[in-house]
Amino acid sequence: MARAVAAARRLARLRPERCRLREVGRSRAGRPLVVLSVDEGERAVLVVGGPHPNEPVGVASALRLAERVLELPPRPGVAWHVLLCLDPDGAALNEGWLGGPLTAARHYEHFFRPSFDEQPELLPPPDGGRPPLPESLALTGLIDELRPVLQCSLHGVDFGGAFVQLTRPAAGLPERFARSVARGGIPLDVDSYDAVGWDRPAPGAYVMPAPGAGSLVLPDRPELSTWSHAARTAG
Repeated sequence: MARAVAAARRLARLRPERCRLREVGRSRAGRPLVVLSVDEGERAVLVVGGPHPNEPVGVASALRLAERVLELPPRPGVAWHVLLCLDPDGAALNEGWLGGPLTAARHYEHFFRPSFDEQPELLPPPDGGRPPLPESLALTGLIDELRPVLQCSLHGVDFGGAFVQLTRPAAGLPERFARSVARGGIPLDVDSYDAVGWDRPAPGAYVMPAPGAGSLVLPDRPELSTWSHAARTAG
């Protein structure tokens, strides 16, 4: 996580006319939750890196996306906001294998993934008896502030190929996603265990059940996901 923040600081120093860096909260252990913003405008895109700490590709992809945006001319009225890592405490607990050597033994000896009720993307039920995690509050506060037209949560998978999960159908997106995956030589996951029972508008694309509909897998109550919070405020 420290390396991701350092890389973002370098981008902000190199392109101060387009980049801004700020802290939007602190983790349970006091680590900063840092957002890199590129350009300004009312149409905000929010990118969340590292929601699961054992999926480091999300942080790397968030940074690469910010770099890619900076390689292109600004789009009038569009601002990109990259939350570098939603769970920096969990990321720190995975550093034992992230630093290499990248062997299976080192991975499993230093692997950490939090239980469901300690994952910042999942909010507690109203009658759950516990407050939201500070990381969750930082994310929902950012969503309330930005009212993004699009939120992208960047996860990773261990096997099976690439797939995209949507909070509602998005015309043309599954096809563009499939073309992008094909260019990278990555297979589509056409039967993801993360989306059992979800609608499938196209191979490798899944639509989250409506609040109250339930699912065969988590989130059993989609309205508790921070994804639903974003969908409620999107324009």
